[in-house]
Amino acid sequence: MGAICSCTSGKKPSTKDVKQKIPVVEESKKTQVFNSSQEILDDNFKTSITKAIDEHIVTVPTAYQTERDRIVNEMKQSDPSSYLGLLYSEYPDINGQTVNDMARKLVTSNKTKQELIDRIDRDIESSFVSRTIDWNSSSRETVRPLIRVFIEKSVNDAFDHIKLE
Repeated sequence: MGAICSCTSGKKPSTKDVKQKIPVVEESKKTQVFNSSQEILDDNFKTSITKAIDEHIVTVPTAYQTERDRIVNEMKQSDPSSYLGLLYSEYPDINGQTVNDMARKLVTSNKTKQELIDRIDRDIESSFVSRTIDWNSSSRETVRPLIRVFIEKSVNDAFDHIKLE
């Protein structure tokens, strides 16, 4: 590589060859590079997450019925006054669907979904750590949000397919 030297002695600048040593950095062979979410989200891991979601989802219809019965009971106790604008004398003919909708909203609310997502995320943490024990921390930090997204999507899909009534 050439360099131009400008001296104060009045001579013309000259080109000198300068040799540089470039240090070679060798990467550790133990560093795990994350290639795809498929490495961690294999069928067994997906199945364990789905199973945990399903165990909760099967309880939702019972919770819905319990909540619906509670609302009707509150309406009955408030009679002749209304409970949340609902009269017991109009149940189920006039406000039955409203009662059903209220109970459904309570047991399938975003708060309920978020609580389930958080619980499952905590529950799979040890499994995630054991599956990624040989990974470097940046690879682990990169893939963790992908697992969270999979859980969120799975919970939302499960709630979308719940049959209540």
